[in-house]
Amino acid sequence: MSNTTKPLAPGLLNPKVLLLIGVIALLAGYGLNYFQAQKGLIRLETGKENTLVTNQDTTEGGASSATGPGFAITLDSLNITPHTTAYQIKLMKRDSATFDHASMGNNIPSTLVGLYPLEPMKNTVVDNTEYRFRLKEFYPNFEFAYEYPANRDSIQPKAPGITLELKTKEGTPIVTLHTKLPNKNKLADLVSLGASLAFYWEIPMDSVRAIAADRTKPGNKVVFSGADRRVFFIVNDSIAEQPLTEKSFYKIPGQDSAGFTIIYCFPDMALLKAVPSTRGTELLNPVAHVEIWKEGQGAQDAFVYPESGPRKGGEFEIPGSGYLIGLGIDQEKEVKYCDCKLSIREDGNETAEIVSITSGKSARYKGYSLRPVECRMGHPGKVILEIQKKPGRILMISGVLLAVFAILLMIFRRKI
Repeated sequence: MSNTTKPLAPGLLNPKVLLLIGVIALLAGYGLNYFQAQKGLIRLETGKENTLVTNQDTTEGGASSATGPGFAITLDSLNITPHTTAYQIKLMKRDSATFDHASMGNNIPSTLVGLYPLEPMKNTVVDNTEYRFRLKEFYPNFEFAYEYPANRDSIQPKAPGITLELKTKEGTPIVTLHTKLPNKNKLADLVSLGASLAFYWEIPMDSVRAIAADRTKPGNKVVFSGADRRVFFIVNDSIAEQPLTEKSFYKIPGQDSAGFTIIYCFPDMALLKAVPSTRGTELLNPVAHVEIWKEGQGAQDAFVYPESGPRKGGEFEIPGSGYLIGLGIDQEKEVKYCDCKLSIREDGNETAEIVSITSGKSARYKGYSLRPVECRMGHPGKVILEIQKKPGRILMISGVLLAVFAILLMIFRRKI
């Protein structure tokens, strides 16, 4: 009996040759990406064309280099699908070159150091320093809840007052009228309530009639009498009286829906406490309560909130450290709901090509990958795009596929 062996396939069909070619292509692609890859960020606003690509991260204000990709991009439209926004703690560091110049105030540039999920009571080290912080509580719709001792009837009226939640077209502000300082017991109709307000601990009926008859101060008036728990509505010189009841809503006569709710009427303002709280779970006014401390020392409380439209974010600077704590939107999750349409125009060409990005997924344009890393609705809408070009990408993919094919071919031939 004679033993025969099957010869290996000649030339390029030889699995070893294929594997060698695949490895060479993979290494060549890696080398191209290492030496010639391009990556940067471009900031876009709806309706504005931009050609400037920076190599910095999405933090505003840091030093950066800039290049032109050879084409201009315009953000034509931006839409963010309704969803529940996710937030995270931001740790930032002041620019060391300008940190010592106190005259620059709050405009000192800062660099993003880290992003941390909202995990209550988890201690976090501040960038390998002796400072620590942790989230104590997150309030989706922050407000102050007010507390007062239950034995108020036995408290002497040293600085009496009243705390009200107003209901106006502009919102529901909370105000406190008190007699501790001159003229702090009155509030003119500056908030479109439809009436001015005045609080007195004790006021005789003759004084109420005098207020109603005062022609120098026209308009509707509401007068509170704390000691005998009465509310007087003065409208068109007539006086209507109602009992002063806490947690009750009072409608301003002649107004569609404006009015106020009495939260507390108290004999001494010093005993009124404002306690952080939330009104429901809807993300209308998110605020994070953060504890910050230096090793071996007591903790400081900080309340931070995100940027929202024209309102800048409320950040807390850790004293003497150069670091800041803030609250920001988790952009990695946010961009998944981002849809935008771009017009891309080559240099020297007036005709633009339309590129659409859906659900935050990358789009491609002439070898470039365009991926949103931050989206913000507003007037104007804003998008930060990551622009990336890897000239060795095709070589690397081809090399991997060729190497896998060669290995599978080797396994197949051994089984025959």
